[in-house]
Amino acid sequence: MLKNNSGGYTLTEILMVLSIFLLIVSLSINLYPPYIERMEIKQFVKQFGDDLFYAQQYAISHEQQTTVYMYSDNYKVSSSSGDYTLQRTLPSHITFKNRTLGERIIFNSVGTAITAGIMHVQSKHETYKLTVYIGKGRFKFEKV
Repeated sequence: MLKNNSGGYTLTEILMVLSIFLLIVSLSINLYPPYIERMEIKQFVKQFGDDLFYAQQYAISHEQQTTVYMYSDNYKVSSSSGDYTLQRTLPSHITFKNRTLGERIIFNSVGTAITAGIMHVQSKHETYKLTVYIGKGRFKFEKV
């Protein structure tokens, strides 16, 4: 007597697995764009902080005043000789909201911040506060 037992899956089982898979994929696609924007602002804040540190170190190593200019679509690091040592474009959904800091941050030749204050870096979903302290040239970012 022969048994016809192939050990495969039935059509119903395959359709159930595919429907669960499609449900999970369709839910995760809706979560992806906000995740990308959050990661992009985190990366921008980290890069901007590194660039501020670069401007401070440039001022110390070249023994000259260095200024970071912040515009609506980009920011630039400039030395006192007028040369732009660094220029970066802001992503389209990220903006600078000036509070008490103004549109520039100035480091003197020993790396001390001449301008001090607060500025916000904003996107649709998140806001970060940049605080520049007067004195030793320290600054920090914190999520608001």
